[in-house]
Amino acid sequence: MRQISANVGSEASALLRSLNKMTELDVICAKAYLAKEQHAVRPQFVENGGLKIEKGRHPLIDKKMVVPIDVELGDKFNLLVITGPNTGGKTVALKAVGLFALMSQSGLFVPASNAYLPVFRAIYADIGDEQSIEQSLSTFSGHMKNLISILNEVQPGELVLIDEICAGTDPNEGAALAMGILEHLHKNSVLTMVTTHYSELKTFSYSHNGVENASVEFDSVTLRPLYRLLMGIPGSSNVFSISCRLGLDGKIIEEAGKFLNQEHLHMETIINGLESERRRYESSNREIEDLRRESEQLLNELVFSKQEFERRKKEMLRRAREKADDMYRRSRRESEAVLKELRSMKNDFDAKKLEQAAEEARRKLSKQFSSGEELSDGVPLSLNTAKKGTKVFVKLLGKSGVIHEINGTEVIVQAGILKMSVPLDECLLTKIQSVSNEPETMKKCKKTIRNQILMDKLFNARQEVDLRGMTIDEAIPVVDKAIDDALLSGITQLRLIHGKGTGELRTGLTEYLKNNRFVKNINIAAIEAGGSGVTVIDI
Repeated sequence: MRQISANVGSEASALLRSLNKMTELDVICAKAYLAKEQHAVRPQFVENGGLKIEKGRHPLIDKKMVVPIDVELGDKFNLLVITGPNTGGKTVALKAVGLFALMSQSGLFVPASNAYLPVFRAIYADIGDEQSIEQSLSTFSGHMKNLISILNEVQPGELVLIDEICAGTDPNEGAALAMGILEHLHKNSVLTMVTTHYSELKTFSYSHNGVENASVEFDSVTLRPLYRLLMGIPGSSNVFSISCRLGLDGKIIEEAGKFLNQEHLHMETIINGLESERRRYESSNREIEDLRRESEQLLNELVFSKQEFERRKKEMLRRAREKADDMYRRSRRESEAVLKELRSMKNDFDAKKLEQAAEEARRKLSKQFSSGEELSDGVPLSLNTAKKGTKVFVKLLGKSGVIHEINGTEVIVQAGILKMSVPLDECLLTKIQSVSNEPETMKKCKKTIRNQILMDKLFNARQEVDLRGMTIDEAIPVVDKAIDDALLSGITQLRLIHGKGTGELRTGLTEYLKNNRFVKNINIAAIEAGGSGVTVIDI
């Protein structure tokens, strides 16, 4: 044992240092666990300013029951006088402020939503009953002994907390002495919070700059304290109301009221009126705040809707541009294919033969589409001629349709996606009836007719295009069509008449035609042929 003790003793200094470090870490962890349990926040220290606690909760009261308080001291005023009924929470508010100051300077978080605190050199408190039989001290004497000690030591900027200042003696003399002590602390810039039942101290707060009233809220209907701290409003002691709630005979209370002087009654009436006004103000303020939040929400929704609308609009425009570009490219490819086909058949093309072929195709088409007996075009439909699948012209609609069903003197006709019941005499028979399969002859006829249309373009192509009065956006499609027709007909030169004017149309056309691969040269016409009012292009 001696050997083991000696071995341990040789490492004593290292072990003690480790113990101290472990103790320090344990305290830090304990602070963190306490902060988490109390939902506490890190206090903000201020150099030149007072304390401000928002929704502070007394750390020793059950967090499910504690009522948060808001306290300010040291900025606009350095003396706060708290009044109100007994059991209303005045002392709890006093202790909460002192505990918050001590906790923050001990490295603890504080149970509040926000806390701004100065660093106090010292914190003084006179709270509780200091009566002592052993020292022959009454309640007043015990408190006064503490107050004298505080007044001898306190310095500017320090915190003093006094509960029921100068209580336990003659009310008039006690109130006067309290005002003298508070005046001394106020002049020496000491941050002071006191609780009292003296009405004189309420008027003292109103008549001195840098001094503020506060009260604990009391419900005059249920006769119960609400424990909220109200800044800027003095409170009534509500002795009669509390005594009634505790069971005191109403006749005794009524008799006691006769002994109150009129000045005190007037003061209590004013305080109760202020309390009612405050409650109405808070109710209106809550409604205004709710409306403000709803307005902000609606504004945010409108901003989002506008942004979404702009996004969708841009997306639609982008898609439309892409679709237009695609259609333009596809049309160019198709026109180039047609041009290639026309060039291949240009040499041996005979317009007269084409006209004969088209006529033959139309004749064969009419014959191909007629089935059974020939129907007269424009003859009213009858029961004998009405057959399912027969094509008719409906006078009411002004459109052609197919008989879907026959119901006596009426037929159900389908015209596109529309079905309707129509009387027989409202339908006219047509000669050409639809067929399900397109014969090979029909395909050949279509091709022949298409060639006929292309040849019409070839013979009707112009060498001059009048663009006067048009904008550049209106002129470009006309020029494109003229170039296409010229390519179909073999024309190698076009005259674009745009006039002189401001020259914007000529400049815009020149820039556009530079990028057209079918245009070889771009020149201004000779003076006698129009000069700068005409642009000549070689195809």
